[in-house]
Amino acid sequence: MFRTISVIALITAYAAGGAVITVSTICGNTIGTDSCGNSDGSVTTSLQHLPVYTNSFLFKADVTTVGTGFGNLSFQDSYNFTINSGAGSGTFEVCWAAETDGGSANFTFGPAAGAAGQINGDVGGCPGFGTLNTGLIPFTDGVTQTLVVTLSAIAGSTANTSRPDAIADIRVITPLFFDGTGKPLSNVSFVLASITAPEPATGCLVSLAFAVFGWRKLRR
Repeated sequence: MFRTISVIALITAYAAGGAVITVSTICGNTIGTDSCGNSDGSVTTSLQHLPVYTNSFLFKADVTTVGTGFGNLSFQDSYNFTINSGAGSGTFEVCWAAETDGGSANFTFGPAAGAAGQINGDVGGCPGFGTLNTGLIPFTDGVTQTLVVTLSAIAGSTANTSRPDAIADIRVITPLFFDGTGKPLSNVSFVLASITAPEPATGCLVSLAFAVFGWRKLRR
């Protein structure tokens, strides 16, 4: 049976202050930091992100639980976003997708935000990912915007129920771009770069260490 236990959280920051990642897990009577498992259940977590993206990006956070388990994963970092569209100025729409079942997930990308809660199935915005528009964000070619990017995924399952497994998954992907009249733009180039990433030599080591922050297990 699930017991109320104080959750131990692991907070990890890049050298010189960078992205903050928080992970906490409980499996029955076992408390973990990045994953845990025992006879009562198991929890796995994973996080995908990079300090610099060029022309496309993917942020992804995932928590999966089986049996009696609870998992919490969150990420936050600040990025500079510089766009060159050839149109001089325009707008962009953040594209995202989420899957939840016995959990919740959300994100922010500057002023854009999206969320999925409890038993929502698949939701999202942009073609192929649903119709939940996060709103259009203006840009000017060559002018850098500073954006805070956050991800959060929380899932919990209880043994001996009709839903012994739970999942929370959130993905934020390359946006759609439009000119000043709302016409879609193609061949847009951009750089999305972490403000708080460490120097290159340190960054290589850190990116290797945190490219996958946990293990993804096959769902039952």
